[in-house]
Amino acid sequence: MALGILLALAYPPFNLWWSLPVPLLFYLSILQSRVGTGYRVYLFSFLFWLAFFFSSLWWILDFLHFFGGMPKILTPLPHLFLCSVLSLFMTAGLAAARLFPGSWFWWTYPLGIAFGEWIKAHIIWGGFPWNSLSLPLTHVPVLLQPASLIGSHGLSAWVVFLLIGPLVMARQRKILWAWPAILVALAAYSIVWMRHPEEGRKVKAVVVQTGVDERHRFTQGDDGQGLKEALGFSREAMALDPDLILWPESVFVGEFHADGSYGDVIELSKRKPLLIVANLYEAGKAYNSAFLLQDGKILGTYRKRHLVPFGEYLPLRGLAEKLGMIRVARSIADFSPGESPGFFPAPVPLGVSICFEAVFPQLVRQEVNHGALLLAGLTNDAWYGAGGAAEQHFRQAVIRCAELHRPLARAALTGISGFTDSHGRIQKWLPLGERGFMAADVELSGRPTFYAMVGDVLPALFGLSAGLLALFRGYSWIRRRRTTLPPEAVSR
Repeated sequence: MALGILLALAYPPFNLWWSLPVPLLFYLSILQSRVGTGYRVYLFSFLFWLAFFFSSLWWILDFLHFFGGMPKILTPLPHLFLCSVLSLFMTAGLAAARLFPGSWFWWTYPLGIAFGEWIKAHIIWGGFPWNSLSLPLTHVPVLLQPASLIGSHGLSAWVVFLLIGPLVMARQRKILWAWPAILVALAAYSIVWMRHPEEGRKVKAVVVQTGVDERHRFTQGDDGQGLKEALGFSREAMALDPDLILWPESVFVGEFHADGSYGDVIELSKRKPLLIVANLYEAGKAYNSAFLLQDGKILGTYRKRHLVPFGEYLPLRGLAEKLGMIRVARSIADFSPGESPGFFPAPVPLGVSICFEAVFPQLVRQEVNHGALLLAGLTNDAWYGAGGAAEQHFRQAVIRCAELHRPLARAALTGISGFTDSHGRIQKWLPLGERGFMAADVELSGRPTFYAMVGDVLPALFGLSAGLLALFRGYSWIRRRRTTLPPEAVSR
């Protein structure tokens, strides 16, 4: 389990990204030496991932206590449950890899990692793809570029492939030429891809960061300070003549009315286009929504599609109350999910993600395929304090840029706000806790990527192959068993 804790050090808030290969090499070497053993190899893998997820997601504990009202002594229980489920998914990737012949392990296990991440991004309350193995690569953008071919899950497989190849060659005492050939090919692709000129038009975008104390607002109520600061910073930014201003999620804590209730906001939008997030109530349902305001009117509305469990709706409400989450159970009025992608065609072709949605490649990919040339992230990460969640969230949004070759403008309530280019290079950011606004000339990109066209075909095909192989093995086992049993046993 110590190896899993060491792996967590490569992630925010520690950011020892250069240490990523060390625990993975030890883990893979132990795994490879035990690949022919029984259940112990699965137990070892499960404990490794359990230690990693528990250590890298420890900020959940404080959220459960402060905002959920759960006694501190009980907070490890739901946290341990979540981390155990995630670890089971990653161990399922190992099980899928072991269905293939043992000599194929150096090929199949990297794909098993991608498959494990893929299923944890889709199963259990809509998925939880948080903290993939590819996240530390955001510190070295050239290493991110294969994501434009194989996506973030494939990029995680690429990390494992890089490390497991030398281990296999050392064990077999021979050079496997396919490993350096693939390495050289992807390195050449990354260099050429990053040197290709964009020659796209530029837009000046402004992101606003109010620095609202969410804990104070949660206990004392909203005093409107966030809205006042957002208006003030936006008025200052007008001197820069921006093409678009982005406000973070939770500047408004209730419904936005375009009928004059927020007259200052309407007046501001008459000067420059404004992208905001507020609640929308329709036909008895509540939606967390993004609104594009221009010329004092609502030009477009996006209803958030992927809701945050325990934040925007409460799964297993009865069980949560029994576990002591009374405060959160009573305070959460379940939102309803939207259905259409967050795409606004003007004034800039925008792909909008609200909060948690930015970590889901399949959601952002749909916006790009609708024509988005700029990704807009609007979020409130203030719920999770300074425990690393904000930067983990930001860096996962950065991976979307490399996957889909689109720049990112991100406005976060308390940080991290900033800009990233279409290769995943962070241009500038406002650190966690700072107040203010930031402007950048963002170069739009319409260049398509292979990943944008085909999606997560790599882990999906691997999972399908493993499933068919499992069925074939099961069928063969049944046939062998029937032929070895005596006739009277078969007739029964």
